[in-house]
Amino acid sequence: MGTINERLFQLIESDNKSQKELALYLNIDESTISSWKRRGTDPPSEIIMRIAEYFQVPVRYLIEGNLKITDIVDLRYAPNKLGPDDHLTDAEVDFCLKYRQLSPQHKSMIDKIMEIALDIDYKK
Repeated sequence: MGTINERLFQLIESDNKSQKELALYLNIDESTISSWKRRGTDPPSEIIMRIAEYFQVPVRYLIEGNLKITDIVDLRYAPNKLGPDDHLTDAEVDFCLKYRQLSPQHKSMIDKIMEIALDIDYKK
């Protein structure tokens, strides 16, 4: 699914961010980001974690690219339960992605386990 570089610039575009905004967040020159795009090079490893933090995506997405941007956006802003400032953690996103891969029978089992766990928590 492409390179870290390609995923980075997809995120910039899909989140309607500018290279300048990202550069300010990372405390680097905007020309550095421009050169990554122009040359097709990846950001240094020490910056990748901060980029993931800025876009609120798992670092794994930037490195491996095995998630769709639409999946991340959908999970980050689940409108039914979360407000605009309540973002899912990487662990919660990972859980949701694993859940999506389950068969309907296994999803039903997980749903029942969650209902039991929630009932126990609410009774405390």
